Amino acid sequence: MVSQIKKLERKNVELEEENTNLVIKLQMSEAENETMKKRLNDLEQNSLPSLWKALRDVAMEKDVAVIAREEFSTQLRMAKKRLKEAEEEQYRTEEDATALREELNSLQQHTIMNPLGDTLWVTRQIICKSWKRSWSI
Repeated sequence: MVSQIKKLERKNVELEEENTNLVIKLQMSEAENETMKKRLNDLEQNSLPSLWKALRDVAMEKDVAVIAREEFSTQLRMAKKRLKEAEEEQYRTEEDATALREELNSLQQHTIMNPLGDTLWVTRQIICKSWKRSWSI
């Protein structure tokens, strides 16, 4: 019986030590929990509002960038259209210049073939072709 009491006393001492250790761990956990709560509260009070503001600012900047991209895209399309029109105009102008050179060569050959003759014919040809060109534009 005495041995059982001693065993129980030892067991009781062990359990009390374990209980003390668990109480210490619990107190440490509670202290850590309080620290975390304070940190969370601090973040909510100080950091979170500035983060939300930064997020709104970034969203606004994104919207501005999207609008700017759309505007630049429109400007690029217009510039490409004007470039195409200018290229077409240049092509027509080159064709007109070629036709004028051919007319000039023809008139020069006619003048060479008839050096004394028909300046009236040459003048009439120039006027007619000039008139046709102005009406085709």
